[in-house]
Amino acid sequence: MPEVTPGEYLSFVHYCERGDKTDADRRLDHAALGLTSEAGELADLSKKALVSGEPTDQIKAFDECGDALFYIGIVMNVTGRSFEDLMRWNMAKLRRRNVHGKDKVAERAMLEEFLK
Repeated sequence: MPEVTPGEYLSFVHYCERGDKTDADRRLDHAALGLTSEAGELADLSKKALVSGEPTDQIKAFDECGDALFYIGIVMNVTGRSFEDLMRWNMAKLRRRNVHGKDKVAERAMLEEFLK
């Protein structure tokens, strides 16, 4: 398989999206529901493993994460942000939580500043 950059992947996601690409709310709803569905499929793998006593199918888990990435890509495209932005933000937020604990108000202010 060829190497793919995050930007190339986001372009591919945009290409694959169906429907009106100017309707941000519809696109975000699609992404939220799709991501929820993929998370459910990943959870189902764990449930099946727990019930059967067999190990979780790691190959299928990897595949489901790829499907979830598609829906995250839609959010990145709608918001005009990159995967790198998302990773930087998430690391900063988690580092802050590790030191100060969870504070939604402070995190919102920090995110708003980050996105300027």
